[in-house]
Amino acid sequence: MIDACGEAGIPIRIGVNAGSLDEKVAARQDLTLPEKLVASAEGFVEHFRDRGFLDVVLSAKAHSVPTTLATYRALSRLCPRSRFMWASPRRERFDRGRSKTPPA
Repeated sequence: MIDACGEAGIPIRIGVNAGSLDEKVAARQDLTLPEKLVASAEGFVEHFRDRGFLDVVLSAKAHSVPTTLATYRALSRLCPRSRFMWASPRRERFDRGRSKTPPA
């Protein structure tokens, strides 16, 4: 898939979520939650870079807006040329149980 997307010029989204961190990363007591999310994303970014693929869009989601912002700030320092996709945790709580399909 990486090669096909690279040939077609299609970016790949790398998403990390506080609720589904790798067990080894989640168990680390020496890292804050934003640092854990960055460490998780960094592993994926390295995998793509090792394959020569640089056109990634990073996405991170935590249970609070301040944690999500701290994660994006750290990611922007780690990957200054990457694009980011923002998903607000507060907006998702507000929309829970509602249709997310726009009206016709």
